[in-house]
This record gives sequence, structure tokens and C-alpha cells, in this order.
Amino acid sequence: MNDLSQRLAHEADQFARRGGTELDLGQVLDRAGEIKRGRRLRATVVMAAVVLAVAVPTALVASNGHRDKPVTPSHHTNSERAPLGLDGLKAGAPPRTGWFAGKVWTGPDGKQVQVSGGSDPVAVERVGDSLLMDTVDGTRTRATLVPPATEAGSVTQSWPMDGSFAVSAGGNVVAFVQPDGTVMAVQDGGSRYFELGRIPKGSGFTAVAVEGENCSGRSEEVGCKVYASSSGKDPATWVTAPHDLVAQRVTTDLLRTVDRADDGRIAGMLSATDTGSCSAVVDGLKTVWTTCDYAFRSFSPDGDLLLAGPAYGDGAGDSTLTVLDASTGEVVLQLQCIKGDFVAGATWEDSTHVLAEVHQGGTWAIVRIAINGSRELAAGPIDGAEPYVSPFVLPSS
Repeated sequence: MNDLSQRLAHEADQFARRGGTELDLGQVLDRAGEIKRGRRLRATVVMAAVVLAVAVPTALVASNGHRDKPVTPSHHTNSERAPLGLDGLKAGAPPRTGWFAGKVWTGPDGKQVQVSGGSDPVAVERVGDSLLMDTVDGTRTRATLVPPATEAGSVTQSWPMDGSFAVSAGGNVVAFVQPDGTVMAVQDGGSRYFELGRIPKGSGFTAVAVEGENCSGRSEEVGCKVYASSSGKDPATWVTAPHDLVAQRVTTDLLRTVDRADDGRIAGMLSATDTGSCSAVVDGLKTVWTTCDYAFRSFSPDGDLLLAGPAYGDGAGDSTLTVLDASTGEVVLQLQCIKGDFVAGATWEDSTHVLAEVHQGGTWAIVRIAINGSRELAAGPIDGAEPYVSPFVLPSS
């Protein structure tokens, strides 16, 4: 099985976890004419499905206050309604998050390291100076720890994992869930890692958010909490902390939790059918607002905005990129791609800028987009080896 087939199989599994119909690799390859997509936010592959695929973020973060100061794009479009593409964009600063292109990691400081062995990463997060990658080994997904980019790109630790990573606001903790439901927390640059409570039921697990910067359970401070979701017949949201044996179920009307802000608000999916989906922002048991026009990706680092895509996914990627007011649901920015092109993934660079993996006519680039609609090239453009698979992988922090 080659890397592309592995990533397709992996995405079929991830699609099922997000509420879609479970597909085997044969269905994915055979039904390419009926593409419906499910992706991780930092890596995109083509999906074929017979039902709706809801756009859910690939990396789920509560808030990321450790990011650097905002970078203002130097190239302003004539209007925020100008098509989202690559034509005429000037080169700006590289992504402050760092990024992968294939197996080559370029850090925020511009230093590069090539990761040895295995498949290309499909997702990545920074944990201190180290990298925690999501790689695919056959049909298995693993969280793989790589030492600082200033050293050789060799693996130091690896665990089986389900779903996506979640990152603490300060960036010290990255959490994920193992296939048996055990919640894991990696912290302090990868030098320490801990098992938290186990999710007692369900399948299709994914980490959603991390509250706190120390999951050791040895601190007199509050420590940490990790929020996670499970899918299957009885989808649920869970929370666990150090010393918990079993994760606790969170009472919510949401079918699927997508992200959690620092103030406790949760964004997620209320319902999904083969014609679309509905989502909501909730605060405890109170529903703040709902929409059936958009599917959520993630809160901005300050919690004021929500990154979103269309409620119905009908192609290899999103044809629109939308930023919503997280308090009201009002549209702050909406960009439409040139016909036939798409956004494969998007994440917050800071509270006023989005990094989007944009495909246009076989060419890929990471585009920095300000909430006023201005944009510039942050990386690329480069040609992609596969028409629907982004060559880039962006962390969420």
C-alpha cells in the first residue's frame, strides 16, 4: 500500500469518526466520482462517499495565546469579495506556525529538518521545540514524537492514536486519544507524557481541547483537563484530568464537539443529514446561537471569532472560507474560491489572521488572510504530486 492509499484509508476512517458512513479503502477508490469529504486541518486528501461529509477541523484547539504577534498582509485585494485564489498575490512572511512540505519541516525560525522514515505526516503540532506528528503506518495511525528541529529528525517515541491532536493555550501540552479510549498528554517539549482517564464507551475518538499547562497531576495548581469526543451509535463529549481512572461524560445537546474556547463556550455539530448539517455555540446548557449554513473549524485564539466552512461538503475541499463572530454568528468575512478550486485546510495564525492551504489549477500555496479580506502568499506556490492532496501540513499553533 503506497503513501497515497494509506492516507486515503486513514481519511476514510477519520470521515466515519466525524459522523459519516464507514467506508473501506475500496469504496474510497472506486467511488471517486461521488466525492464527499472529511479531512484533518492540517492535511487534506480526496474522499469518496455516498453521504454528507461535514467539514470538521483537523486540529482542535481551545486557544493559542503563545503565538507571535500578528503579521499584516502587505497585499490588499480590491475587495474582500475578490475570489480566493493565487493570482496576483505577493510574497509575505512565512507562516509563524511553521509547516511541513512532504517530510521537510520548516520551523518558525526558518530552520529546516527532514524527518526520516515512515509516511509523510498528515498532521503536526509543536510541543516546545519538539514535533508531535500524526503518521499512518498501513491502516494504523500513530502519534510520533520528533526531537527539536535543530537536531536530527529521528523518532524518539510513538503511540497509537485516534482522531486529531488538541493543544493547550500556552502550547505546553498536546493531547490525543489512543484507540482504546486512553487520553494521552505530551508536555514540556516531549520530555514528559502522561496517561489520563480512559473514555469508557464509544469509538472514533478525537481530542478536542486542553485546559491548563500541566497534566502531571503533581502540581498544587489546577493542572489540566482534556476534552475529547467519541462517535458511533452514541456520540458524546468527554472530559478527563490527572488521577482520573475514567473520563466523565459532558452534558450537551451537541452531536459532536469541535472546539472549546478558554471561557468555556463550546462549538460543535447539532445534526447532520445527507443534505447538510446544523451547528451551534453553547455555554454550559445554554445555546448561544445556531446555524445551518456553516460547519465550524475552530475558535480564534482570543475566542472572538470562529473559522468555518460550508455546512455541506460537495468536493475535494471547501469552495468558501468564512469567519464568523463567535458571539452572534454574524459573518465577518466570507471568501469564495475560483470555480473548480478549493481550500484544503485552514487554521488560525493569530487572532486576526488565517492560514489557508489553497489549490488553484494544480498549484498549491499557503495564503495568509486577514479578517479585513487582505491576503498574501505565506508559502509556495508549488505543484502538488496529487490533485486533491495538499503538499502542506500546518500545525494549529
